[in-house]
Amino acid sequence: MDQDFDAAILIYEDYCALSPGQRANLLGRITASLKNGGHFLFDVTASPRFSDFSDAIVETKNLMGGFWSAAPYHGRLETWTYPDLRLVLEKYTIITRSDAREYYNWPQCLSWEQVTQELSEAGLAVSGLFNDVTGSPYDPRSTIFAVLAHKHVEK
Repeated sequence: MDQDFDAAILIYEDYCALSPGQRANLLGRITASLKNGGHFLFDVTASPRFSDFSDAIVETKNLMGGFWSAAPYHGRLETWTYPDLRLVLEKYTIITRSDAREYYNWPQCLSWEQVTQELSEAGLAVSGLFNDVTGSPYDPRSTIFAVLAHKHVEK
């Protein structure tokens, strides 16, 4: 892959929906795509967020305020938590008059130390740690954080 890009951006905490292997693959591809000194900005579901999740089942009309369909629907959210990994499984079932769909979301609540290690293994270093992608000051109690990383300059 050519090293053509000055920057890469990944938002909406999508990094945390990937497995560790998928994250390593993504970081490897990003590193290969960036110019020397190029930057990668992304946000992360933070460790403190895990306490917001609990094993539960929620059923309601138009779950999440109609997010899943423009047409009326019945929504079911089943949540399972895996504390040792700070990992959550959210299974969404959406039933409209014409179809039924299932979506699986696997957010993992990560620490900045975990993210720093994953970046280092991919040849990236942290340039900045923030509360969000707008650059707000980092708060370790926040449920998200953003990282600006850079590719090591090869000589």
